[in-house]
Amino acid sequence: MVEEVARMASQDEIDGSLISTAGNARTWNPEFLSRAVTLVGNVYKHLQKRVLALGSPSKRQEIGVNVDAAMPPTYRACSLCRGRFRSVKYGPQISMKKRTEADFVRQDIATRRSTQNAQTKRKYNPLKSENRFRKVFSRTVITAPASISFFEKRYDEFDKFIKELNKLCRSGRILIELKNVSTVKSAALLVLYANIEQLQKLHNDKHIIKTTCTSSKEVAVILRTYGFWNLTGESRSRPLRAYPDSLEICTMTYEAHLQKDKSELRKLLKYAQASVLKAGMHEGKVLAYNAITESISNVWQHAYDDDFHASPVPLPLRNWWFIAQRIDDQFFIAVYDMGAGIPATISTKPWAAALIETISKWVDLKGYKVLVSPDAKSIKAAVDYGRSRFKLDNRGKGLTEAKDFVQRNPHGSMLIFSGLGHYEYKTKDDQETLETLGSQFRGTLIQWNLMLETNDET
Repeated sequence: MVEEVARMASQDEIDGSLISTAGNARTWNPEFLSRAVTLVGNVYKHLQKRVLALGSPSKRQEIGVNVDAAMPPTYRACSLCRGRFRSVKYGPQISMKKRTEADFVRQDIATRRSTQNAQTKRKYNPLKSENRFRKVFSRTVITAPASISFFEKRYDEFDKFIKELNKLCRSGRILIELKNVSTVKSAALLVLYANIEQLQKLHNDKHIIKTTCTSSKEVAVILRTYGFWNLTGESRSRPLRAYPDSLEICTMTYEAHLQKDKSELRKLLKYAQASVLKAGMHEGKVLAYNAITESISNVWQHAYDDDFHASPVPLPLRNWWFIAQRIDDQFFIAVYDMGAGIPATISTKPWAAALIETISKWVDLKGYKVLVSPDAKSIKAAVDYGRSRFKLDNRGKGLTEAKDFVQRNPHGSMLIFSGLGHYEYKTKDDQETLETLGSQFRGTLIQWNLMLETNDET
């Protein structure tokens, strides 16, 4: 038997049995291959050897056979190669040895283990966290939260979205998925707008962030009203409808401040004046303007002061954003900056420690069930400073006057986010609330929510 295999597998007969050669694959004569498979199987069965001498003892090779069931009756086989004997694919297998009961047990265990691993949820791997973001035309897609807001316990979700947006921009362009957005709050939109504009300047790319269309008509109107589409360069392909008598978000740069360019501020004040006069609030307009201008002047003084930053903030990134909108009898004014924040700037004041200590006693008397962060106390100290016994000069009254203006409205409110603190005041019941945020709020956001009286009521 061995002699017959050796005779049939001599080099001349092997060469004569080849039909064609393409790369490493060879097409063998079916008759030769059929006989070779049978004989080689018998040799392995009787001699229990894994090496077959072909031709001469110096040429020790094995026949590696791959039978392709899709191409009968021609069998494609690998070239004669060194190594282990290969089993037949898609056809009758040449058994190397008889399988024992232990082999079947091991196979059954391996099958159950692989099935269990496939059905078990894999552990979170932070090194592969970016893989969950899909790509569209080389842009990484990030989904915006259903509610662009940080009110009503939505702060953590919105903050996570903003941080992911900043992180992903380091590795390429972004596409924000707005399809699921159903509500938008003006304060949160102001923060999103500011982050996008800051990223455009930081990466020197006006098109670094694009958006998809939103399925909500109301959301589309709000984004058009505040100039969001103009910022992303998508104004021509988005709905044109906007709220009447509205004002887009205003951006004021530090460079414009140094050049005494107050065009953006003048635009904001003119809109505020028109809205206040239209509502007939003649008596309160002077106080309103004082609150707006004083708060803006405080922002100029402290937000991007080099003393509060590890390294100086580049001039193009020293920006302030303002939003103002009158909807029915509500008038919204919000100011946002990405500076050091109120807790950091107030900590250097000589009166801060004593005033914060007084506020801590007030917090204890209120009986808060949760721990109030020092940042929240610092914000309240900044608001109360204008009326405190520590007040020695005419400066620093911006937040105090803003609160005075809110108090003149029966349903007015004022909120401040900065650092790890959140401060909110509501005229109704004269209620002040201090909260601790779950993560650091970048910069400072101040919003007045005012109720405008009508001409009939004055």
